[in-house]
Amino acid sequence: MLRDGTSYEYAVGKGEASNKALPPLADLQAPKVDASTLNNAKVVEMMTSAGLL
Repeated sequence: MLRDGTSYEYAVGKGEASNKALPPLADLQAPKVDASTLNNAKVVEMMTSAGLL
C-alpha cells in the first residue's frame, strides 16, 4: 500500500519498501537532535497542537 499508493509515507517495517517517489531517508540531511536537550513540555504542547497527540 505505501509502496504503490499515493500517500507517500516512509515504510517503517523491516524489509518493507517505501514509495520510489520518496527520496531515501539518508538524503534528507536531518539535523542531529539530542533528545535530552528538548523542552518536554514545549514538545508535548507542539505535538498536541499539531494533532499528533
